Amino acid sequence: MADEEWIPSYVTSKNGSTKYTLERVNSEILGSKRQTIEWLIEHRLLSPQPTCDICRKLMKLAAIASNSDGFRWQCRNDSAEGKHRVVKSVRRHSWFEGSRLTLGELMTFAYYWSHDLPLTFISHETGLSMRTLVDWAKFKREICQETMIKIQKPIGGPGIHVEVGESRFGKRSNIRGCLREGQLLFGGCERDDQCKFFMMCVENWDAETLLGLIAKWVVKGSIIHSDKAKVYDRLPEMGYMHLTASQFVDADTGASHIENVWRHAKKSLPRYGARRYLLTGYLAEHAWRQQTKVKDGDPFLEILRAIANIYNRV
Repeated sequence: MADEEWIPSYVTSKNGSTKYTLERVNSEILGSKRQTIEWLIEHRLLSPQPTCDICRKLMKLAAIASNSDGFRWQCRNDSAEGKHRVVKSVRRHSWFEGSRLTLGELMTFAYYWSHDLPLTFISHETGLSMRTLVDWAKFKREICQETMIKIQKPIGGPGIHVEVGESRFGKRSNIRGCLREGQLLFGGCERDDQCKFFMMCVENWDAETLLGLIAKWVVKGSIIHSDKAKVYDRLPEMGYMHLTASQFVDADTGASHIENVWRHAKKSLPRYGARRYLLTGYLAEHAWRQQTKVKDGDPFLEILRAIANIYNRV
């Protein structure tokens, strides 16, 4: 009989780090409720051992069967002098605070979502309702938005080619609140590194708006490629070299590089479209996934680090 194939519980990335698989999540994080709490504390997703508000001593992790977390922080003093009993939730001051889902359910969802799996699949695998998953996916997009705001930097530089352009997302719709005439967007990307890009929702494509965004997001000295719209004629006055983009296309797709950026961004939107007020979140999620992909990071750990960086109040 042939030897059974050995399947590791982790995947090694190009930079040598190990990525979590679902098997590894279940064994290293979700093996027990105490193990889950300790792992979340270690990774700054739960607050560390707190002090008692009365005696100022460190509180202990105490098991409690009536709590879905299985544990809570507790300080108990039964002496006649200074008698007190203080308890605190392990979720206090964390992203998990206030949720009715178990920590295990939230971590499993984080894993599936980070790997861009459909919510219908996640619902089937976890038993969670679509309504619940839609809400938590929205929370994840908010995390992506906050993260991208913090890390996004201007693109280009002296001698670096940058393509800029406009796009319109969405079609005419009779559904209240959905994109109607289409949301106007403006963005740019480096020709030699399309993972360095920016995209913004705008109210119009006038000179003040577009040139203002270029000044903010493209480093002076860059070689900017655009269409032949007159609005871009002022770029040399602003410290940029300006060329039209018609002769610069992707050999595989026949489209310009900025058009490819728009195409990938549109693919990341739900098939049924996105309400106008949610579009920025979807674009932020797309940008976050692109950034994670280019650095070959573990999407599961990356989204958890982003949550820790935003919600860690210790």
